[in-house]
Amino acid sequence: MNIWQVFAALLAGALLIAWTWTSVRFRRLSTAFVTSLLLGTAAVGFGAYALSPGPPPQENAVVALTVVLYVAIVVALAVSIRARRKPRTTVYPLADDSRRYRRALIVRTLAVLWFSAMLYLFEPGFALANVAINIVWIAFWIPRQSRIAHYESGTEIAAPPEQVFAFVTDLRNWPRYRDDLELVSQHPDGPLELGTEYAARMNIPAGFQRTRYRQIESRYRVSSIAPGRSYTTTLVDQPGNHTTTSVEPNEAGTRLMIRSDLLIAFPEACSGGMLVLPLVTRVRRASDAVRFARLKQALGQSAPQV
Repeated sequence: MNIWQVFAALLAGALLIAWTWTSVRFRRLSTAFVTSLLLGTAAVGFGAYALSPGPPPQENAVVALTVVLYVAIVVALAVSIRARRKPRTTVYPLADDSRRYRRALIVRTLAVLWFSAMLYLFEPGFALANVAINIVWIAFWIPRQSRIAHYESGTEIAAPPEQVFAFVTDLRNWPRYRDDLELVSQHPDGPLELGTEYAARMNIPAGFQRTRYRQIESRYRVSSIAPGRSYTTTLVDQPGNHTTTSVEPNEAGTRLMIRSDLLIAFPEACSGGMLVLPLVTRVRRASDAVRFARLKQALGQSAPQV
């Protein structure tokens, strides 16, 4: 085995370790899949060269790419150290999402280019395949339609629709049936009306806690309202996301429905955002079931006051 076979074998092993560490840390199929797109073809290509080497690579090119890698590592460490000096908080502002995912997309693109350039020196066919696979993945999420999702849940409540609507549009009632949300601010005060803006912190479910963050802070605006029937809130930090809460009379009293239209941002989709939605939906349905049960109980307790 020559020196270049050893070098290629070490790269293949490093990529495999990186994939394993990421998959074990986040424990999600979506993360494992997206990481495979980034590292899989390169790992296989370097492994193929280590087992059956072709012509040796150009040494100067390998050295140049290695220097680029070391510079990138130094820059990453400097950024990491600087970030650690900032005040630590357990609250993640959703407003940071767009910047974080844009940065992740840039880093991912540069990593694909580096792996492909290095791989090209050893196995040109694998390098071209690596570029093609990642281009197809990114291009798939360019159409807006590929990043749209819908969510719907509901329950029946033994109370008049006007009572239910008045109760859910008064955010001061949240502590009585919503232990997953904390109201941070609201303007103007009082029941929701067209143009009302409020900020809330949502608890991150235990299964999604992979960092120090325990809550996500989001800002909402009431973008439409039909008094006594429905209201729609829009995420200020992600304008393509709308949730409509409506009440309709039925035999039980009221049918409460929650419908969400979600538009996943392009950089987030490239990072696997759409692949996580099935898991997010299951967690949200479980949370809704608890919330609906508590809402029914709260309305039953407050009925004599209405």
